[in-house]
Amino acid sequence: TLFRSGTGIVVWTEEQEFELETLFEEYRGTDDVLGNIMRMVTAKRSRARIIDKLISMGLVSDRKELHKKRSRKGKPAGMSEDEFMRDLGMDGDDESAEEPEEE
Repeated sequence: TLFRSGTGIVVWTEEQEFELETLFEEYRGTDDVLGNIMRMVTAKRSRARIIDKLISMGLVSDRKELHKKRSRKGKPAGMSEDEFMRDLGMDGDDESAEEPEEE
């Protein structure tokens, strides 16, 4: 790990940045993106440092995107999301209720 003298800032190498980006791409759709990255990354960093780096690299725009997703209660096993939403009286195709798709 490289340190910039006097500042206490840990410098990320290109290899570490590449690894972080690769892990992010691999786990971005999972329930615990950050937890998975922290388990797999070779350069061990604090949660905050990893979040800051993901933001500074432009991989996420907000740390909220990295929050662990909680499983929704009440959806019976084996029922699709659309079926569940229809049963609630909501159309599963209505994108306005969902978070915006990422480009």
